[in-house]
Amino acid sequence: LNGFIPPAPPLNYRVGTRRYMAPEILNETMRTDKFESFRRTDVYSFALVLWEICHRTYVDGSVLDYEQPYQGLVGSDPELEEMRQVVVVEQRRPTVPDFWRDHRFLSAVLDLVEEAWYDEAEARPSMVRVQHKLDRLLVEALAARRESRDSAQGVVAIIQETPVVTPKE
Repeated sequence: LNGFIPPAPPLNYRVGTRRYMAPEILNETMRTDKFESFRRTDVYSFALVLWEICHRTYVDGSVLDYEQPYQGLVGSDPELEEMRQVVVVEQRRPTVPDFWRDHRFLSAVLDLVEEAWYDEAEARPSMVRVQHKLDRLLVEALAARRESRDSAQGVVAIIQETPVVTPKE
């Protein structure tokens, strides 16, 4: 008392949903003195959300069942040590279906997701880079959709102009 100010408690940055924690948080090697370190952990977590979105995307009329990242590798409410074992020690990432690599847009998103899953935080893209890539993909997807719609309308016009021949009875 008498003007004594107790030291601040240590910063606990291991908070949040453990399933989405970046490797450097799980193994306690994150540089807490650098704000950019926090940003890079967010990029890793955002990539897991992108994986979930891709996992629930309709492709060729079907969609995969809902699955959380690392489902089947850890329990439904994993402990920090359980996640550290899978993500840091075993260096595992969520499973990627083979057909994603053959799909024009899912493969592009997958490239970005895998880049954001790097073990080394400094090797991950910045969120600005992630945003720019997603913006470009959105523009490409909209152009492809417009192109597809235009060609579909062309087919409909050709069909409408083609006389229908009905068999005589």
